[in-house]
Amino acid sequence: MKKLLTLILAATTLAGCSSGDRLDEDFKARRDASIDNRELLAPEYVPFSLGAIKPEGWLKSWADMAAEGITGHLDEVNDTFGKGWTGEIFTGRGIRKNATGWPLEQCAYWLDGAVRLAYITDNKPLVEKVNRRMNIVVDSILASPRKAFVFWTDAAVDSVEVKQHRFNNWACSHMARALLGYYQATGNPKIIDALVKGYTNIPIHPYINQRKGHSGFAQIEPMIEMYRLTGKESFLDSLRAVSRNPHFISRMEDLHKNGMKADHGVAVSEDFRFPAELYLVTGDRTLLEVSQAGYDSMRKNHLLPYGAFSSEEHLAGIGSTRHTESCNITTAEWSYEKLLEITGELRYADYIESVFINGASNVFSRDMKLVSYYQAPNHVEGVFPADIPHDPYSLVMGTTESYYYRPFGHEVLCCAGNCNRIIPYYIMHMWLGTKDHGVLASLYGPSRFNGVAGKHDTHVEIIETTNYPYDETITLEVNPEKPVSFPLYMRIPQWCEEYDVNAGENAEIVREGNLLRIDRKWKQGDKVTLTLNMEIRVVEGNETSFPQTPHFRNNRPIAKRTDINAPYACVYYGPLLMALPLKDENPNKQVEGQKWNYALDPAKVAEAKVVRRPVSESDFWCYDAPIALEVDAVEFDWRPTPTSPMPEEKVKGGKPAKITLTPYASSKFHISMFPVAE
Repeated sequence: MKKLLTLILAATTLAGCSSGDRLDEDFKARRDASIDNRELLAPEYVPFSLGAIKPEGWLKSWADMAAEGITGHLDEVNDTFGKGWTGEIFTGRGIRKNATGWPLEQCAYWLDGAVRLAYITDNKPLVEKVNRRMNIVVDSILASPRKAFVFWTDAAVDSVEVKQHRFNNWACSHMARALLGYYQATGNPKIIDALVKGYTNIPIHPYINQRKGHSGFAQIEPMIEMYRLTGKESFLDSLRAVSRNPHFISRMEDLHKNGMKADHGVAVSEDFRFPAELYLVTGDRTLLEVSQAGYDSMRKNHLLPYGAFSSEEHLAGIGSTRHTESCNITTAEWSYEKLLEITGELRYADYIESVFINGASNVFSRDMKLVSYYQAPNHVEGVFPADIPHDPYSLVMGTTESYYYRPFGHEVLCCAGNCNRIIPYYIMHMWLGTKDHGVLASLYGPSRFNGVAGKHDTHVEIIETTNYPYDETITLEVNPEKPVSFPLYMRIPQWCEEYDVNAGENAEIVREGNLLRIDRKWKQGDKVTLTLNMEIRVVEGNETSFPQTPHFRNNRPIAKRTDINAPYACVYYGPLLMALPLKDENPNKQVEGQKWNYALDPAKVAEAKVVRRPVSESDFWCYDAPIALEVDAVEFDWRPTPTSPMPEEKVKGGKPAKITLTPYASSKFHISMFPVAE
């Protein structure tokens, strides 16, 4: 166990000679001395230090655009981001007199994403900006006479103020995530000192239900990380106390027996991760099963074609005009990443890939300067969504403003803050450390990895060259500082039935499930080439009724229907969701006069012609995508209504037509859930 934990620490703090070299020797000694006291179960995979993975090619272009766009300047367009967490009083929705409240959540989201993106891209202005802002937080915690960091107040942790405003606890758990990222990037021990002070003796409220109980329970994740970094037994004691709490035990038993309810999307998507994380503390596999069953249930009942859950504030079932809050792209991505680390099950990497490759780009305008609150599988101006989702804050009732791309998306600023995490979260998990001193290529895209591998922690650079997901071929160039043996793993996605791999004459290649293990003694310039043969897939299903809750039934006419069962078909090419694209003048205005009234015969889709053109970095994610499918379709008289957006049965008649499908991610207006033709 000691040896494995040493590996974990090396991977999380020393990989890439990034943060480890900046740790002062005293702090390194204190950290290393605590290893013997650690009793956490080891995760299957371990992420490397922030900065160990750098994007290249199209992924670097996209990350740089975000750093120069919304992430780099969000604080300049709204005070919630400009003044949140400074302790300064300002005017903002949901702010309290002592500068606590809603802006703490929204600003913490942004700072977490901004810190990670700044150090991943080495964008100096953004690095300087996040350093100033994060240092305010660190210095304020260290200067505070009390230990109530999680509420951003000097009030005692058992005071009425703290107990009555648990929402600040949720917000501070996300600031803790940002601080842990900042520590990884800089290695500054002051950050850990501040977190130790803030997290000593904090209350973790019982896990009662998703909407009301998530506030305190969210502290589990940063507390686990604090225990890993410091070995302080008090953190482990607090975590074990949670697992023994009668309210928590009762809640877990209920979830294990009866499953989840359709509750607030962000809370559910975050919360179902926490039992799995407590599994690392307790070894109780029931907790892991609760988490996995929760996400499996969400995927079965609420998954939309672009890989994210429907969430119109609450989980909303499956339908062509159901909506996804941009927050839920981020929460799904992070939760899947944690489950991938804990379980080692590669399906979670497939889920991350799907939501990132398909769902992420529709959060942003193409120049990465604007953001939208919602997206939906079918979006045709003036037609879909035909029924506007209930806005719980009564800001945009009767309008389509939730779909507008704006500098901060919506007056409710959670998505504007949370979306800044999408790109760095993906990049950080493209490469993972394994228990046998190897390296896993878990998520594909052009990148450069600098870390350690082998039994003696040999420094290794791996350059990944690819235009994936528009290209089938991935090439890895391995450059160790000296010849070294270690296993290099590569994921075979679930959608891939055939592949080709070449790793040189001396390589031993074994497939273990969806994992390729490549063993050899690596030297400078060794290459691995993996080609994932992409095929056309058609996924058919039926729309479902909305969860029968007051949240929906009281506000959406379509939600009163309990008989929704319209058939639909979605088309995929490899990992890409394909859609009928509709040209736009800008992300908020569709070009008029375009047809969209088509149905698909699944049998004919399989015979579609694949059209490719050369790929350049500027193609991600432009309207004129470098890959398209020419498909036989049926044009018919489609007359959607607010309560029946899709034909109730398979389409009969109509006339033959040819349509061209391109990746969903390349268009702002589109049809991706098609009616089914007989």
